[in-house]
Amino acid sequence: MKRVRLIISYDGTNYCGWQIQKNGITVEEIINRELSSLLKEDIAVIGASRTDSGVHAVANAEHHEEDNRCYHQPELRQGVYGTFRYQLQLLYVFLL
Repeated sequence: MKRVRLIISYDGTNYCGWQIQKNGITVEEIINRELSSLLKEDIAVIGASRTDSGVHAVANAEHHEEDNRCYHQPELRQGVYGTFRYQLQLLYVFLL
């Protein structure tokens, strides 16, 4: 199992904050879904901090564990960019 840290920035305008909630779509929910799809395994990210509804992040850190494949930064950045376009940007990928 590999632990990976991502540093991301995002426009929070269309989200109900970072943490998964019942009342709307969140950044954590979207990242879990898209990384799970990209990596072909269940991914549950753990954020280093949270944002409120509509709040943007410049460099938010999260980490997750993955079994099958650890993407190199260019591959993962391209995969995430293809999904999110301008709403979320992957700045850095670190293998811990």
